[in-house]
Amino acid sequence: MQDLDICLKEGISHKPSLPFESISEFLTHHAEKFGKKTAVTFMDVDQESHQTITYQDLLLKVQSLSYLFLTTYQLQPGDRIALHLSNTPLLLLCHLAAWANGLITVPL
Repeated sequence: MQDLDICLKEGISHKPSLPFESISEFLTHHAEKFGKKTAVTFMDVDQESHQTITYQDLLLKVQSLSYLFLTTYQLQPGDRIALHLSNTPLLLLCHLAAWANGLITVPL
């Protein structure tokens, strides 16, 4: 944060170095590295249950949704997509798939 403050004061643009260029690259890397390990665990308090998604499954589900967004809905990078979902695994998957395609998510 200190570097950013200095850059702002001196009028220098600050671009942080990121380990991955895109969400897709991040997901692919982690699926290859961690495969069947748990990436996400969702707790359903009402039903006293949980659901886990592995890194491989996360990548496959995001790729499937990404393909759906591009083909069926013909969305293009920069398009907005409204998400009216409760806090479920599908909400996360839709966000990741949208971001992987350069879409802008609008949670409702």
